[in-house]
Order: sequence, then structure tokens, then C-alpha cells
Amino acid sequence: MLMKAPFRSIIQIVSSKRKRGKTSLASSLIKALRSRGIRVAAVKHASKKIDLANRDSRRLFESGADIVVAVSPWVMEIVMRETASLDKVLNNIIPWEILAIVVEGFRGITGYHKVVIVEDWDDIEIIDAIRRDVVACYVKSREQRLIEALEKRGIKFFYENQLEELIEYVVEDMISQIAGLIPASLVKRLEYGDNRSLALAALRGNLNPSELTELWNVKLVVNNKTIPLSPYPRKVFLEVIGSLVRTLKGIPSTVNKIEIEISLGGVEAKSAS
Repeated sequence: MLMKAPFRSIIQIVSSKRKRGKTSLASSLIKALRSRGIRVAAVKHASKKIDLANRDSRRLFESGADIVVAVSPWVMEIVMRETASLDKVLNNIIPWEILAIVVEGFRGITGYHKVVIVEDWDDIEIIDAIRRDVVACYVKSREQRLIEALEKRGIKFFYENQLEELIEYVVEDMISQIAGLIPASLVKRLEYGDNRSLALAALRGNLNPSELTELWNVKLVVNNKTIPLSPYPRKVFLEVIGSLVRTLKGIPSTVNKIEIEISLGGVEAKSAS
């Protein structure tokens, strides 16, 4: 259970319409991430009814079960009789150790890096609505006014024959999302060459829980004294406070720092994460 970005590396594949190739692009990106040893989760926004792959699971679900879990020696399928927001999926369902997440759809959700598939002018209007989130465009039309619109907006874009270059660009963006959070002191102490190397280790799942939680600075101050925190309470503070804050109104889409002050008997205690 984690807070919203930047504690994870998230990329969304979006377009203005269905049948634009979002799944194909997402699949190519996931293959590229896995080829680099990066653990990755995928989230898809389904506009239609989801068909259950396992026939027996479907029978159990149609009989009225609220949750059906099918377990084989190779994979596990979980079906729940409820829907969920993207935030809930990211925060409560995907294991916290998996840092790289590819999201297909959910274009109305802001605060995450996005690749927009561009085929017509409707896609330009989508870009204008989410401009701060757009890191690249995958252009499937050579229409001059579309190209001029992207150039005018200063957006990095790739044509269909540049798929490999686009994938490489997005992979580096996902690595940079984690690398940009890592202080130089932690890189030195854990004896990694640079921020990118440490970010890759985190994305690959090569860091132990103690090292991973050090990527998130959680500090407890009581009566002006800093209380040392081991990895477990640091993780608990992050999860509990982060999850509570995400339920409140007026919280920015991207949370970089949280400060809480509590006064007990006239003495102020301060917690920051």
C-alpha cells in the first residue's frame, strides 16, 4: 500500500478513442521493461464487461460469490464483485514492492506521466487537457496540422516506424521517475555508482526491504527530538498516513511531502514524511 506518485514509476497509455492500439503499445513497453529485469504491473481500464477466463471460476462467481480466487501452480486469478478507482488499485491491490506500473486508459486521471496515441485532432484536444502529464506522443498520422500542433506545443513525438525509439524513451523516463527521488548520500552508502543504477536495482526488486524503505524519507520528531525509525515503523507510517491523506479533499494529485503537527498537553509533537 503506497501513496500516489512519485513513490512509484507510473506511465499511462491514453488516446481519445478506443481501438487506437493502446494494448499493443502497453504490451511492447511491458516486454521492454521485463527484458531489463524490471518487475512490472499492468492496469487496464475495461469499458465493457470482463469475461472470466476460467470456466469454473465463472460458475462460482455467477453463483453469487463476492470474491473468487483460482490458484494454479503457475498463476492466480482473483475476481471481486466490485469496481475500483485507479488510486485504489495502485494503493491497495498491487504489491508495494512492484514499482513500475503500466496503465492503459484512465485518461481523466491526472498526476501520472502519459503517452498519448495521436491519430486525429481529438487527440490534440486530449493533450491540451493533460499537457503537464504528457511525456511523449505516438503519432499514427502524418497529417501536417497534427505535426505542427505537436511541434508548437514542444511535445516529444515518435512515428509508427519509430516504435523502438519511443519504447526506449519511455523506459528511461520510468527509470528517471525513481532515480530523481534518490539522495546522493543513499547512493554512496549503498555503494551504487549513481542514481540510475540504484533506481534500476529498486525497479528490479534487488533491494531488500530495509534498503527499499530508505528511498522514502519518514522522520518522527517528538519534543524537538528526532526518533530513529527502523524500516518497519517507517513503512507503517508511510502506508497509514499516506492512505489517510489520499482520502481527504483538496490533496494535490502528486504528493511530495506530508507534515503533521500534534500538540499533547501543550507540548508540540511533529511528524513528517
